[in-house]
Amino acid sequence: MTTPLYVIVPYGYFLKTRLPGLFQKISWLFVYFIPLGYLFFQFADVSSVSDYFMLIVGFLLINYVYENGYIENDIITIKKEEDPTLRLPAGDVEVLEKRLTGIFIIRFLVILVLLAVYFFLAPGSLTFQRPLDLLILLVVLQVLYLIYNRIRNILNLLLILPLSFIRFFGFIIPFVSERYLFSFVVMASLLYPLPKLLEFTRKDRFRLKILSRLVGNIDAFRVKYYIGLVLLCLIIKYLYPRIYIYPYLIISIYFFLYRGIGFLLIKNKNFLSEFKNNFGRK
Repeated sequence: MTTPLYVIVPYGYFLKTRLPGLFQKISWLFVYFIPLGYLFFQFADVSSVSDYFMLIVGFLLINYVYENGYIENDIITIKKEEDPTLRLPAGDVEVLEKRLTGIFIIRFLVILVLLAVYFFLAPGSLTFQRPLDLLILLVVLQVLYLIYNRIRNILNLLLILPLSFIRFFGFIIPFVSERYLFSFVVMASLLYPLPKLLEFTRKDRFRLKILSRLVGNIDAFRVKYYIGLVLLCLIIKYLYPRIYIYPYLIISIYFFLYRGIGFLLIKNKNFLSEFKNNFGRK
C-alpha cells in the first residue's frame, strides 16, 4: 500500500478524519470559513491580489501544521490511551506508523514551499503588518501540539485556549494593526477558544465537576454563551465607543443565531435525523 495522499495534501487529513460527511463539512463552513472570512476583511484592507492569495496560503499553513498534531495523535498518542477515539482503519494506522518519519519530512517540505509562496506575495500586500508573525505562530502551534500529545492532565485543557486561538485566528494576526492587536486577541479569544475550553471541562478525565455542571448541556450552553457575548459587546460599545467592537458584535450575533438554530434542530430530532440521512455521512 502506498502512502495515502490525504496525509500529504493540505487539508486532506482533516477532511478525511474530522469531517467525513457532508453534514460535518457544511457545519465547518458556517463555524469557520464564513465568520473568519468576514473578520479577515474587517482588518485587512484588501487592496491587491496578493492579499487574497496570502489569506488562502496563510489559512493552509495554519491548518497544515494543526494537522500534524492530528496525525501524531491518531497514530502514536492513541496507543497510550485506555479508550482512544479511532479515526483511521487499523490497516491505515499500521502503514502510516511505518512511514511516519517520511510523511513528516514531506509535510515539512510542503510547509517550506507554502512559506516561500507566502513571503513572495508579501511585498505586494499594502496591509500586511508584521512579516514574521505567521512564522512565529506556526512554530508556537507545533510546539504546543507536541506538548499536548505527550501529556494527559489538566494542562491539556489549558492548552485548548492557545491551540484554538492560533488555529482560528492565526492567519489573520499578521494583518491586524498594532492599534487593534490587543483588543483583537482578547475579543477573538471570547468568540471561540474560551467556549471551546469550557465545553472541554465536561470531559470526565479533567474531573471538573462544578464547571461541568455549570456548562451543562453543550448545545444549550452555546446559545446562552453567545447571548452573553452579544450583551458584553453592546455594553463595551456603549461604555467605550472608541474600541472597535463592531466586528465582534456581528460575529457574536451570527454565532448566536447559528447555535440557536442548531439547538432548535436538535430539539426536533425527527427533522435532524432526516437531514442527516439525506446529507450526512456517505
